[in-house]
Amino acid sequence: MKKVVLGLLVLGLTHLAVAQRSVEAFDIALVPAYNAPYLEAMSDGLTPAIVSDMQFRAAVFNPAELQDFDTKSKGFFEVVHKASNGEIITFYDKTGRIVSTLESFRDVELPLNLREQVFQGNGNWKMAGNKYKSIYEDGQLVKKIYKVKLQDGRRIKTVTIDVLENKG
Repeated sequence: MKKVVLGLLVLGLTHLAVAQRSVEAFDIALVPAYNAPYLEAMSDGLTPAIVSDMQFRAAVFNPAELQDFDTKSKGFFEVVHKASNGEIITFYDKTGRIVSTLESFRDVELPLNLREQVFQGNGNWKMAGNKYKSIYEDGQLVKKIYKVKLQDGRRIKTVTIDVLENKG
């Protein structure tokens, strides 16, 4: 009994530590001013939490800390930020400003309003998987698409949601 209580206490404290760390991780003051437009363009309430976390990491990342980074280069520096279910390929200029990103994730938790949109008219179907892709270039969000695979027994269909098309 003592071990169970101790185990639950450790588990609870670990949970609190993780929650505290994630709150601190989104401190906007840590983002360099030149990468704030990237986060502003990508933050629309229709981005999965894990993707938002990775976007924040890309925004605060300083490529100048890498050995291969060349401040004299006229080209862009590519950094791949990886998560367990996807990645953000980020291109930085010589000052560390994000010039463009290619974001690709699979099996993310869809925002509630997108889930409702997917299942409208598909009541008996179950989500079998999904893919999220977005592109940021020259200070604006260029593409943001969800492809959701639905299954009803042996029947399978894909629902595509173009977030930018739905806004306009």
